[in-house]
Amino acid sequence: MATNRDLSIAVIETFGSQCESALRLFEGLSASGIRTCRYLSELSPSLVAHIHANDIDKGACAQIERNLALNHSELEIDSKVCLTNADCNLILRQHAMNEMEHFDVIDIDPYGSCVPFLNASFAAINDGGLLCLTCTDLSILCGNDAHAAFRKYASLPIHDKIMHEHAIRMILHRVANVATLNECSVEPLLSMFCDYYIRIFVRVRKSKNSSNQLSLNLADVYYCYKCSIWKTQPLVERNSKHDNVARSTSTSTSTSTSSSTGVARITAATVHDDCVHCVLCKSKNKKFGPIWSGHLYNEAFVGKLVETLRQRFSYVPTHDRLLGKLLIIQRECKLNHVPYFVHHNYFALKVSTACPQMKNAVFRSVLENAGYQWSLSHCTPDATKTDAPFTFICRVVKEWLIKHDINAQSVRVQNNVIAQKLLSGNAALPSDDTIIDFSLTKNAKDANKEKLFKMTPKNWGPKKAASSSKNKASNCSEMDVDDTDNKDNMSPTITVKHVCVAPPLTEREGAAEAEAEAEAAHGDEDEDEAEAEAEAERLSKMECANGGYQDTADLNSADSSTRRKISMTHKLEWV
Repeated sequence: MATNRDLSIAVIETFGSQCESALRLFEGLSASGIRTCRYLSELSPSLVAHIHANDIDKGACAQIERNLALNHSELEIDSKVCLTNADCNLILRQHAMNEMEHFDVIDIDPYGSCVPFLNASFAAINDGGLLCLTCTDLSILCGNDAHAAFRKYASLPIHDKIMHEHAIRMILHRVANVATLNECSVEPLLSMFCDYYIRIFVRVRKSKNSSNQLSLNLADVYYCYKCSIWKTQPLVERNSKHDNVARSTSTSTSTSTSSSTGVARITAATVHDDCVHCVLCKSKNKKFGPIWSGHLYNEAFVGKLVETLRQRFSYVPTHDRLLGKLLIIQRECKLNHVPYFVHHNYFALKVSTACPQMKNAVFRSVLENAGYQWSLSHCTPDATKTDAPFTFICRVVKEWLIKHDINAQSVRVQNNVIAQKLLSGNAALPSDDTIIDFSLTKNAKDANKEKLFKMTPKNWGPKKAASSSKNKASNCSEMDVDDTDNKDNMSPTITVKHVCVAPPLTEREGAAEAEAEAEAAHGDEDEDEAEAEAEAERLSKMECANGGYQDTADLNSADSSTRRKISMTHKLEWV
């Protein structure tokens, strides 16, 4: 998760530089506290007013205190950091009661889904605040368990090449649903698939009118598994008839209507024929989603983020890899309105297994020569994001087959129904006079030379989730709370006794040190127990017939552990 932490620091630094006042941060699932340590040490001091670290595990809270004490002065910690041992949702609900205690940045980074924490997060965040979310349950989001995906995200996943971007849009769909329940709207600033998780940053606006508009960014996905062709269909659309009537009567009435307040009425969208049937093979499509069909990025914010990463955080170990992803996303911003990407070779193999492989530069050159926009996709290096319709892409594959002497009469495609339809002209594709030119363009060739995709680090992947429940806090009574001045609003001010910070400390180092200490302590205990047993055996030999000791000096010299051992074996009473 080093990439996740590096990215979060850069995003919060960029976000804070655009705010008028210092930020109040909340990290609800702190674990070892390394993220809190880095926020305190690496973010600009003028941007941070307060950091609240929390974890439900007592052992984790103790580790947070040790990690903070290793890296920062006690004065800095007492003035900026507070630590609690409680349920994340409970702390958020307490702060939601008092608007003065709302947070500007809430960071939710759990094992699995972030959905259980969304409701409380929207209640406790300030208007215009930043909500940072992580989901690591990609197995569910990518279609291995449709029941769990629908239960958590109210959306059906797609198990195919576009599954990772589909997963991002499923999460944003759920975030938008919960936001509307709290009369909030969300604006995605950055949405990224990386390694084994998805990281999303959204700006929250507390406005009922704005939340009503979120439904216009939701859509169903109609997908053909035979051809890997997809089509999105909005869930709702603007009611233009009502808008026209409202505009014509707005000058003669003062009645409060949705249109008079700047909010358009919505109605059910009409399903088009190309959603029901595949445009190529004409088989019935399957419906997935709903998803978030709106923008995944804020272009201005991403541009500022790239600049911040280069100027302020060039020292982080994942700088090159992170910068490469952000540069790809920056280019994706010009196609922000286009959901999903095209994997042209995968699509061509669905059409015909005899289709020769088409290099990425060739396919992208065809798009550019035809006047369509394209960019790389940060999800996979072999994908291309484009505004070209699938009807044009089908024609490109057809011309590519013909270019390699594969036609409807070829032996290699005689048993392939889809290839026969495409090559024989029975696919009923809309007429298109766009010229297909396979000559390479400079932009397409340069895209391969840049090598913006970097290899994943060694031993990357999720660690085992904490399973012990003995250290979990059952209620707020186990926190170090001083609520003498907050009895009215029931929102306690929590203080921490010892805490401090350092970037060099890593989770792996902290875990190794803790394990070594535990082993050493266990070894000392074994030695003490062996010595106590030997001493008990020696003293037992001195026992008299009446149950007393002959030598009181030996009795008085026995240490407490030996006495406890003797009392267990001989039932002696000590005066």
